[in-house]
Amino acid sequence: MSMNGFRHDSASRWHASGMREFLLLGILVLSSFVHGAERTSALLGTWVINHELTEEVAPEFKDSGLFDNLGGGRVSVSVMGVPLPRSDAQPQASIGSPRDPDVLSCLEMILQEKGDRLIATYQEVGEEEFIRGEFRGRSSKWGNKSLVQTYKTTERKVSKSYEIRSDGRMLVTVVIKPNKDKKRVFKRVFERATAAGGDTRTTTSG
Repeated sequence: MSMNGFRHDSASRWHASGMREFLLLGILVLSSFVHGAERTSALLGTWVINHELTEEVAPEFKDSGLFDNLGGGRVSVSVMGVPLPRSDAQPQASIGSPRDPDVLSCLEMILQEKGDRLIATYQEVGEEEFIRGEFRGRSSKWGNKSLVQTYKTTERKVSKSYEIRSDGRMLVTVVIKPNKDKKRVFKRVFERATAAGGDTRTTTSG
């Protein structure tokens, strides 16, 4: 082999090795960015309800009584047509009546992510597990700033969305469409109390 051929071979091997290292570095950086985004998801942390802002975004229900907006046999206090959650335990739904989503009855909730699952703990109400994708008739998906779940039963269709607004607060929207009744829309606004890492965040209402 000539000296020129040897130099060409060495340069080729060095170039190929350099490209492999560059690609590996790029993959590591991208992986670190993705995992970092997951750890800092704006959805995670502790959230408390803001009653004033909830009243502002609440849909108006026409031709409805004081407790008509509360499916599942629950009794709650309504302010300006908005069913507000209570801190005491809720009574069980009457036989044959579907239960309302727990998020509508909580004053505080904690969102935690565990792999392909997101755990929502509704303080003094219950706990809910969201599993990414299709699972037992429920479709759930979430990203950095939103969570959406839809499902249907023999009695109704339900969709729930948890969305971080531009002001940093969370807007929860629940749409319930009974098979033989009008669609109802419920909205809740939550303030951030702590981040996923446990840092306390100061929030203001209004």
